[in-house]
Amino acid sequence: MFEFDFDDLGAGGAEETARAVAMLARLAPAMPGAVPAGGAPVCGGKRPGDVVRGVEETFDGWVKLADENGWICKAGEALGGSESGEALEALDATVLLAEPGLARMPGRQMFEVAASAGVQVRREPAEGALVLGVRTFGEFVLAETQSYHGWVRLSDDEGWVQALEDPRSERWLLCVRPEELQLSIPGALQEVQLPSPAAEELAAAAREEAVRREALRQLEAAAVGSASAVFRAALEVARQTGVSKKDIARANAMRV
Repeated sequence: MFEFDFDDLGAGGAEETARAVAMLARLAPAMPGAVPAGGAPVCGGKRPGDVVRGVEETFDGWVKLADENGWICKAGEALGGSESGEALEALDATVLLAEPGLARMPGRQMFEVAASAGVQVRREPAEGALVLGVRTFGEFVLAETQSYHGWVRLSDDEGWVQALEDPRSERWLLCVRPEELQLSIPGALQEVQLPSPAAEELAAAAREEAVRREALRQLEAAAVGSASAVFRAALEVARQTGVSKKDIARANAMRV
């Protein structure tokens, strides 16, 4: 949990101060199971110099408040003002984000598991919390938000995964963004940046593969010691997500 101070965005007169207040006035309501966006309804506001406490934030910069029922965007330009830059300034120097850079678009963020031993999925963002599962090296996960001590909250309430332990430690999760995907051409001297539509297609394909891997993982888990109804449900999900017949057959064989 961290405190933020509202940056006055260069306020030097009444006009600039008023503009900063207008930019910082959007306080989006906290909706269960949802994250805010630029078009969210306004439920309050803050002025430059006010201090708020945040518990987590989206990858496009919306901070969830600890003491109020709402979110505030820390990027001034995202609130419709003419100024750009940070609208919130962290007062705690120990902020540790899994992905410090702001995403260009709202929504879920993809991460690749970089830890050779894999990572554990926990119910809460703490090392002593209940372990819900494991993600292995090379798997992709989708996250909704990130905490200020190096954890990401997975989408669909699947739990939390620690991305890093401290600023100097090795990252266990690596952020994957569409604009950063590159295509390596055989024989070329350098990598060529893909056009945005092609990068988006690759990102979509990677997300689908992550969904298939997760469906297969759940199917294999259900095959060992689970009730028939649970296995049948996992089998239906596996078929719908495109898990191969070979993998489904192997999972069936595990029940024998």
